[in-house]
Amino acid sequence: MQSFSSTGIWTLEKTDIIYPLVRFVMQPNDELLEPSPAQLLFDVTNKLLSGKCVGVMADGASPQTLSTLSEIWHDGRLLRRSDGCSFVCIEPCFETPTPALKNAYLSNIACFHFALFSNTTPEETMFNRMLNTHTDAPLRIDIPESSDKMTIVVHTNQLKESDFLNKLSEAVSASGRNLEYTA
Repeated sequence: MQSFSSTGIWTLEKTDIIYPLVRFVMQPNDELLEPSPAQLLFDVTNKLLSGKCVGVMADGASPQTLSTLSEIWHDGRLLRRSDGCSFVCIEPCFETPTPALKNAYLSNIACFHFALFSNTTPEETMFNRMLNTHTDAPLRIDIPESSDKMTIVVHTNQLKESDFLNKLSEAVSASGRNLEYTA
């Protein structure tokens, strides 16, 4: 287990390595008050996914609540599964989210899961991989309803770990924060 600590704001911890998948957990230190963890996680997620082909899944809320996400993603699907409902969609070019998405995200209406795919990946393959916890998408971001931490899984055969860490650092910096790595 390897830890990277920020300048009193964020902690990034490498928790699991099952090559080629590497899992990180990013969360605020206890002293963090502003911005809210949810706001910074929203900003970082937006920066990491901007302009990419992204699969979006939200679950952990009532079907009525999840169906409101169809106002944001018109081509989304509400799936009824044995363990509850999920809202799933493909965003071919993830752009700066609408105020409605930001409000949904920050109000903790659901657990959000974002998976980054190649533009050439067939849509059915994307849906299947999102619904399966062992995805081979290059990058997967899970944010629980509490919005107090971000779990990131990197497929190192598709995205170099050092490239991911640089992108993450840039995303945190773009949100007005710093992330310093120490061995």
